[in-house]
Amino acid sequence: MATQAQINANRANAKKSTGPQTPEGKAAARKNALRHGLQAKTLLTAAEDEEKFNSLVDDLVAEWQPATATEQIVFSKMVEQYWLSLRGAALLAKETDAGDTKKIALMLRYASQAERAFYRGLHELQKLHKTRDLEEIGFVSETAEEVAEPEPEPAPEPVAEPAPEPIDVPQPAPPQPQPAFSGPEYVVNPVYPPVYITLQS
Repeated sequence: MATQAQINANRANAKKSTGPQTPEGKAAARKNALRHGLQAKTLLTAAEDEEKFNSLVDDLVAEWQPATATEQIVFSKMVEQYWLSLRGAALLAKETDAGDTKKIALMLRYASQAERAFYRGLHELQKLHKTRDLEEIGFVSETAEEVAEPEPEPAPEPVAEPAPEPIDVPQPAPPQPQPAFSGPEYVVNPVYPPVYITLQS
C-alpha cells in the first residue's frame, strides 16, 4: 500500500503533466498509437495522398449523384470503406514482403471486411437510386401497409334443414289368445323315433 508521502508526490506530478495544450499538439498526440489506420476515426492518414482521395470522391459523386440525405450517408460510407480497402490492400502487400504471418492475417481481415462493407453500401445505394427513379416516373410501390385489405364476403345465411320424416317401424302383432283346453293333447316325445303319448284328462 502506498504511503501518504507517495500519494502526495503522485498528485504533485499529475499537476505537471497536463498533456498537449495547443490544437496542433492534440492532433499530433491523437496519432501516437496509430499503427495501420484501418480502424482510425480520421479517414486520411499523413502518409496518404489527399488529392488522390478527393479525385476519387469527385468521380464517384459524378457517377452516383447522391440527392437525398440518406443517399449521401450511404455514399459516404461506401467511399470510406473503399478507401479503407485500398489501404488494407497496400498494407497487406507491405506485410507480405516482410513475411510476418500474424500481421498478414490481420491486414487480410481488415481489407476483406472493408471490401464487403463497400459492396453492401454499393447495393444499398443502387436500391435507393432505383426507388428514386421509380418515384420520379410516378410508380408507387404497393407494400402490405398501403394495400387496402378487401372486405370479407358476408357469410351465407344458414339454410334451415327440413325435419327428418318419421320412420314407420312395424309394431309387433298383439299376442293371439290361446284356445281353452278342450280335449286330449298330443305331446311329441323328443326321443327318436317319435312316439305319440295320449294324455288322459
